[in-house]
Amino acid sequence: MQTTTLWVGWIAQMWSIISIGLLLMFFVGEGIFDPHMLPPTPSEWIMLLFFPAGVIVGMVESWRYEKAGGLITVFSLIVFYVINLVLGSGDFKNAQKT
Repeated sequence: MQTTTLWVGWIAQMWSIISIGLLLMFFVGEGIFDPHMLPPTPSEWIMLLFFPAGVIVGMVESWRYEKAGGLITVFSLIVFYVINLVLGSGDFKNAQKT
């Protein structure tokens, strides 16, 4: 049983590394500081604070403190979608299209 728990923990850490890498590639690839694009609005900066920044912080924190990191990650995602619901598209189905 303990071996299974160790394997699940290692798999979760590997997935978090892959997820963080993918998020950083999207963040850099989109060119958020590209001079030819409009800068993010204040509400978009707040949303960026929770996703991807809050999610990345939560995943890194979970390597040491699993419960705290998991709570930070889930809380960041929930807050991101609530802010997007209030300020963005108005429904959860189209929340990612904002």
